[in-house]
Amino acid sequence: MTIFKAAGIGVDPSLATMIIGFTQVLIVLISTFLVDKAGRKLLLIISGTGMSMSLIALGVFFTIKEQHDGTSPGSLGWLPLTSLVGFIISYNLGLASIPWVMMGELLPQRVKGES
Repeated sequence: MTIFKAAGIGVDPSLATMIIGFTQVLIVLISTFLVDKAGRKLLLIISGTGMSMSLIALGVFFTIKEQHDGTSPGSLGWLPLTSLVGFIISYNLGLASIPWVMMGELLPQRVKGES
């Protein structure tokens, strides 16, 4: 909520937070099926690139806002929410899920126990 309050966009910060949470739940469900189909390397590349571009876009918004004496530029009011949704999607496609998948494969069977 802090980012949305600082951005001063026209969307209620509580609603924006709920949109982010819903997006995260949806993408986590989707990413569990994509890991085996798309491959880990591709998902990690997409994840890193998407996260970088989203954070650059958010930084550009706050830079433009600072240049306008702290007022939110009207035509870019959609950018903070969109960039954070893009970040959440990118993060959950790769960097959030793939390390958990790999943890089960890193240790030998004798360490994991017999099931």
